[in-house]
Amino acid sequence: MDFSWRLIVQVLLLPSDVEIYPNLLALVLRQRNIVCWAVALTRQLEAFLKKYGLLDYSYSLPIQVAINLLPWNRRGEHGYLIDIYHAIPIFAHVGTVLEEERPLTFSVVDVSHPTDLPHAQRFLCRGMKVHFLSTFKKTRGREVMFEQLLRRLVKRSPITVWIPMTASNSSLQGKEIYNPSSEELEGS
Repeated sequence: MDFSWRLIVQVLLLPSDVEIYPNLLALVLRQRNIVCWAVALTRQLEAFLKKYGLLDYSYSLPIQVAINLLPWNRRGEHGYLIDIYHAIPIFAHVGTVLEEERPLTFSVVDVSHPTDLPHAQRFLCRGMKVHFLSTFKKTRGREVMFEQLLRRLVKRSPITVWIPMTASNSSLQGKEIYNPSSEELEGS
């Protein structure tokens, strides 16, 4: 079976989880900058905390904190994340506060910090593990093994999937499914 981005999307949309945790996923945002990494990772932590009763469903975590805390030398033009590993200290060491403490502005030049709010409740994750398809040996079926890993992980906790952007991404009009060629993926 060939690898398909559609399969990853199907893995993440588990009907049973939607029925059990109807308010687990937050609303979709229209981004002003390339901060999808901050949206995905913050929302992953928020969903995890809600799923395990550590955050009330009526509260949200702010995406702005992750945007603010990413060092300038770790981001590209318009705020994109150069390497996923640069985001780990934000969530594992500094943490975040409630959305009401740091509302979303999409500013990539704001330098406010959760520690500026000494009385605010802070939320940290104990750790983040990054899994790559490339860690599986280049053998037939490695995509299936990677998909099985994702299925196991998503049963325990919400996950974030990072998909490398390639040249063909710029040709999308917003309604297609991003499906880079094998050649593009080998180059990323």
